[in-house]
Amino acid sequence: MYQLKNWTLKNQTATGIILEVETRHTLHIDILEDRLIRVQLLKNGSYRLDRSWAVAPNGNAPIEGRNRASSDGFACPPFAFEQSEDSLTLGHGSSQGHHMQAPWSGLVRSCLNVR
Repeated sequence: MYQLKNWTLKNQTATGIILEVETRHTLHIDILEDRLIRVQLLKNGSYRLDRSWAVAPNGNAPIEGRNRASSDGFACPPFAFEQSEDSLTLGHGSSQGHHMQAPWSGLVRSCLNVR
């Protein structure tokens, strides 16, 4: 497995942040609920399939699936975001993600660590 280490902040959105990874991939981190964070790594910046059946706010996705990037139906609470020279911190309430230029698996584990 190739280790993804090089990233730059591409954009801050209403629900989270978007990072450019290795100059060709895109990592989206969105705070959907107090205890629900969506992390999406888009290979070469795009989805293989633009629909999802995994996460739906009411528990049931429509049979045709729902748009992977959609935040419809989620609370999308306000969040705090800080950037320094070698780290990014994104958090809300009891959920906090932190990255210190480490392998991405560490970032995902931190984002999902609910305190």
